[in-house]
Amino acid sequence: MMPKNKAGFVTIIGRSNVGKSTFLNYVVGRKVAITTHKPQTTRNVLRGIYNCEGAQVIFVDTPGVQSGKTVLDKKMNKAAFASLYDVDLILYMIDCNQRINEQDRLILRSLKNHDIPKFLVVNKIDNLKNEAHMVENVLSLMSELEFDEVFYISSLDGNNVERTLNKIIEYLPESEPFFSEEVENLQTEAFMISEIIREKILLLTHEEIPHSVGVIIESIKEDHEVEDLLVIEAKIIVERATQKGIVIGKNGSMLKEIGTEARKEIVRTIKRKVYLELYVTVEPNWKSYDLGVKKAGYE
Repeated sequence: MMPKNKAGFVTIIGRSNVGKSTFLNYVVGRKVAITTHKPQTTRNVLRGIYNCEGAQVIFVDTPGVQSGKTVLDKKMNKAAFASLYDVDLILYMIDCNQRINEQDRLILRSLKNHDIPKFLVVNKIDNLKNEAHMVENVLSLMSELEFDEVFYISSLDGNNVERTLNKIIEYLPESEPFFSEEVENLQTEAFMISEIIREKILLLTHEEIPHSVGVIIESIKEDHEVEDLLVIEAKIIVERATQKGIVIGKNGSMLKEIGTEARKEIVRTIKRKVYLELYVTVEPNWKSYDLGVKKAGYE
């Protein structure tokens, strides 16, 4: 008898900076989510597809659960917890070096309401600082919720990721693939471009910037004079004039560097020649009111 195909949806949930996006990028073999060392890098629910013989896994990467009070913070938490519905399996990811905190307790309470398989995935073991603390954390979590499987992995170097993938597939229902193998990205082109620009801002600017920056793609147009050239206009939103100065830099040097690095990656991603125009505006407290958050593309 021929083996049955398997396919299903798997949500990855956890606090900020536990390595969810790094895991997703490693598994699918290409960049789906931007990654930095700074909190709240992922602000939207992202999806990446893993295909292998006889199986397809659609991973759902979520914003890190956190305790912020702004409209954006609340929307990110809402998106993360909404992603636990209508999926076949949940990966609850923690950082092996972080103590369990209130955000973890919030996630645990939510997981108890979902009667589907749940894996505890302990990430970043390539940088383990204190094994005793890690074991204490894991035992504490397991005393509060019965996990179907527990894995210790490194999303950075792939340690134990393949074993985790194989076990995920075992738990998935029999099903034909939801998407053809040609489908590589479930995000829109405009979304990917805005995320690439935001990633370069986070990587190149000071600590003051990350929580306060948004990127809006104002237009994407074909150039009528240069063949195969895409002209992209993007607006960078910050909350204070001082932040605008940081993003622009002395004589525009920082904005130029952001634009250069972003353009290079956009070209690699969409495989087109690109002209990228960036400008910066100040919208005070845009994260704290609903219209500001929607304007920045976070529904």
